[in-house]
Amino acid sequence: MDRRFSVFCTGYDDLGSHVEYTFHVVHSASGCAWDIRRRYSELLQVHEQLAGTFHRVEDALPEFPAKGLPGAAFFLGTELLLSRVSALQQYFDLVMRHERLAGSPELQKALGVQPPKAVSGVRVRRWLPACESQPATMAVELDADLDGFLPLAEGSSPLAGRVEGNAPVERLLARAKSASSAVGTYCALPGDPIIVRNLPCGEEAVVEVHAANGVGESDPVSIRLLVPGARAPTLLAGMRVKAHWAGNGRLYDAVVKTANFRGSGYVLVNWLRPAPLSGEKLTCVCDDGGDDTSHRTVPRHLVHPDSSDWYSDVATEAGMSSFSSDSQFRLDVRIGDEQVEQLVWQSPQDLAQQVQAFVATHRLKHILEVPLRDHAELLQRTRSAALSSVDIVDLVRIEV
Repeated sequence: MDRRFSVFCTGYDDLGSHVEYTFHVVHSASGCAWDIRRRYSELLQVHEQLAGTFHRVEDALPEFPAKGLPGAAFFLGTELLLSRVSALQQYFDLVMRHERLAGSPELQKALGVQPPKAVSGVRVRRWLPACESQPATMAVELDADLDGFLPLAEGSSPLAGRVEGNAPVERLLARAKSASSAVGTYCALPGDPIIVRNLPCGEEAVVEVHAANGVGESDPVSIRLLVPGARAPTLLAGMRVKAHWAGNGRLYDAVVKTANFRGSGYVLVNWLRPAPLSGEKLTCVCDDGGDDTSHRTVPRHLVHPDSSDWYSDVATEAGMSSFSSDSQFRLDVRIGDEQVEQLVWQSPQDLAQQVQAFVATHRLKHILEVPLRDHAELLQRTRSAALSSVDIVDLVRIEV
């Protein structure tokens, strides 16, 4: 693996009261190069900080150049300073070979590294299908543009930095969140596409891209995406699902306890236990030796509705059936802090048109049609008064 940085001790300046050593620093992956001046005491202090952090055998620091006996500089003069230049070069040669040391904030600050500037643009390269274990999601490849990014050509001199500046980019970070969940953070090397996974189909997602190095991150640059594909069914309390148990990553039968646990994009589930008298074959955590009281909080994209028809079960458990078969359907929709409007439709065939008209009349974002229609379809199937209102701000978690 190439070093993150190359450090060259190019000489010293004797200022009378003290000596400053000069260094040329090059980050070959970005082409950035700059010069710094440091006193011996400043470098020794950084070494001691690193020694306190990287104290394991495999992280052992090389020995720092000896300070020498008191008064030695008076007698040895230039000879001592030149030997120290050589010793400092050997020290940094060894340190920069160690990936963890080279990436530490303490060392990078000592080398004058500053947090990078924001990327100049983000765009979609292509959409990728999800794997079988994560249905109803998509992945996207993003390209991030970087100004002042000119990596050194292979075989070129390590001294040949091409960009003046001390804010190199070591990696790109993408933090994604969708209407229903926080998707996660993904990382890529500069110049490589950033692959963001687990984006829920049919939802709006926002991806924030940061440039980063060991010292810090840039300001984010956001891209808003409408994820292709059919949106996953809405989860409700009491719904039968199959979910991934974090203990081994396998799918097991469960029941939804809380659909959006504390607004975090996670689902709180109860893992099912065997029911010999029912005759139903279940895949249970406890059958595989797992603790079915643990790992009950599961990311939304790892919870999948059971293929059985659960709508009637939800309606029965709710114990409410206030809608007659020939009545209009009415859905109270809160679209502001104090504004509640009513979506009314006569039949399933009339629903899609009425949802479109409702969104247009109240000047809502088109992305809201999907969650509104999902909730309305659930209402007309269950005819449950418990589902006769919806807060679309909470439902999709975007401002309207």
